[in-house]
Amino acid sequence: MKRWVIVPVKRLAAAKSRLSPALPAPQRRLLARALLDHTLNILRGLGGIEGILVVGKDRAVRSIARKSGAIFIREGECDGLNRALTRAAGAAVRLGAEAVMVLPADLPLIRKGDIKQAMRMASAPPFVVIAPDRGEQGTNLLYISPPGIIKFSFGERSFEKHIQSARRKKVRVSVLRTLALAQDIDRPEDLIILRGPFRVPIPL
Repeated sequence: MKRWVIVPVKRLAAAKSRLSPALPAPQRRLLARALLDHTLNILRGLGGIEGILVVGKDRAVRSIARKSGAIFIREGECDGLNRALTRAAGAAVRLGAEAVMVLPADLPLIRKGDIKQAMRMASAPPFVVIAPDRGEQGTNLLYISPPGIIKFSFGERSFEKHIQSARRKKVRVSVLRTLALAQDIDRPEDLIILRGPFRVPIPL
């Protein structure tokens, strides 16, 4: 099966605004870049993936994506995340994708084994594999085949919306719960994990 991974990224200058009580803007940009580099490094060395599409609006993100060997898909100013992901999935299909995985670039603990586990949980299409965040509100990984089998619904209560969409289509759903996939960086208290196995060159 030909798999493509889609990595959505906000503008580095605007990334992680909810961390502003703990980190000034330059450090937030540095953190966002380090997380993107980490994600692309994990994916680049992973077998079973045909390619990586990075979705964003930022020239800096485009430069990082191209240096890593990924294809950059520019998000339109009025796209919104879900529309941009739909466009990226369409591009993946034109490149031969039979399955797409959406993986946000803010999971500091993620390792190759987490991605491999998601791929192992899928069998013959159609399927949906989904990993929730810690509160089981958001979606931190979405792996689907064929592309377009369900509508992207990232945002508030996306975990529930993706599952409901799959059930309406009578598509088999597998839920993957791991610490690494659940642990994103959204709030100042989340920064404590950066003192652990994943380190970025910023003072915390």
